[in-house]
Amino acid sequence: ACQVAHSLFSLPTKVARVRNQSYLQSQWRNLFSRDHMPIDVIISPEIEVGRAVLRRLDLPGSVESVPFVDERVQLVGVDLDDRCPVVNTPLRQLTELFPDLGIVIVGLVRNDKLIVPHGDDQMLIGDQVYFTAATEYVSRALQLVLIQPV
Repeated sequence: ACQVAHSLFSLPTKVARVRNQSYLQSQWRNLFSRDHMPIDVIISPEIEVGRAVLRRLDLPGSVESVPFVDERVQLVGVDLDDRCPVVNTPLRQLTELFPDLGIVIVGLVRNDKLIVPHGDDQMLIGDQVYFTAATEYVSRALQLVLIQPV
């Protein structure tokens, strides 16, 4: 598929899913080059699952954690329960209450529906909340929404 994308469509970036771990070893590095098989990014499902598990272990209480910008920013998902001290607080007040965290609520999943929140929206018990924050502040942000030591 990557060869077709390169040869017929001149796509600038080709991503391949490679399940066989042996192809990820250094002896096969030249196989995935512009001269042989033009692949820019290789994704191994097994390695990605392992990384996801490690990210969850690094952030107890999270249901999702995805690093961005060379791991300087993270997208984190958590399930809210009745221990969350900011439940029912308008989101715009979070910035006023915690200006140094730089947390941005980017999504709420409520009743299996994704909500792109606005300033007047509130997090409710049972919501799955997705926020972004600088990696250095993620643990503090988790304490805010989970009310437990991280």
